[in-house]
Amino acid sequence: MRPYDNKKEPFESYLQRFETHAKHYKWDSDEKMFQLQTTLGDAGGTALWDSGELASYEILVAHLTVGLAVEHKPRDLGWS
Repeated sequence: MRPYDNKKEPFESYLQRFETHAKHYKWDSDEKMFQLQTTLGDAGGTALWDSGELASYEILVAHLTVGLAVEHKPRDLGWS
């Protein structure tokens, strides 16, 4: 799986691609956590550091969805 590139792909698209890989390869929660952390690259670094201790894959995804989705919010639509 190619790493996430926040300049070329919205996080939601990456996450969908990630989940497809996870299902195909039958990754459990621990493996998903490892794979997600290693494929985020620079884009996820700040979000991972800011998240502190993460108890589960689901908590990590929730934290990243909020943090990385905000980075890609269209500014021209008047979102604040």
